[in-house]
This record gives sequence, C-alpha cells and structure tokens, in this order.
Amino acid sequence: MSGVLGFSQGITDFCTADREHEIVMRAQPGDLLVHHCLTIYLADGNTSSRTRKAMGLNYFSQRAKQDPQRVALFRQQVSKNLFRTGKI
Repeated sequence: MSGVLGFSQGITDFCTADREHEIVMRAQPGDLLVHHCLTIYLADGNTSSRTRKAMGLNYFSQRAKQDPQRVALFRQQVSKNLFRTGKI
C-alpha cells in the first residue's frame, strides 16, 4: 500500500537498473496523460499550490472474473489504512 489516497499500490523494490528503462513524459498544465493499467508510472511531488487532479477509469471485459476473497481482502485493507491515517 502506498499510503497515498487515490494511488493504492506502490513498488518497494524499484531500483537504479529499473530507471535505465524509463521513458520520461513531461506534462504542462492542462495536459492529459493516459496509460495502460499495467504501465508502471511515477510522478515527482506536486510543487505547486494547487492540487493535482486525477481520474481513474477501469474497463473490464465480459470475460473478466473476480476472486471475491481477494477483492474483499483488498477493500478491507484499503478501508483499514484510510481509517488509520484519518482519511475517512
């Protein structure tokens, strides 16, 4: 868990070797960045006085199947973390 509301997961073992494969995409105010859900991405901290807006859109094929136990566990972990950190 990343601890950042809206960005639920993080990578804990990202290293220098991984950075050699990065492709930098610079955005200007008002730009829109779209990426595949399996894309690993990162962003530097927001240094402006304004909030950084984000929107997530998920599409699931009719063939997609959920694992109800894992979904329930994930939701429980997210709720517990948000409550613990005072975000809900």
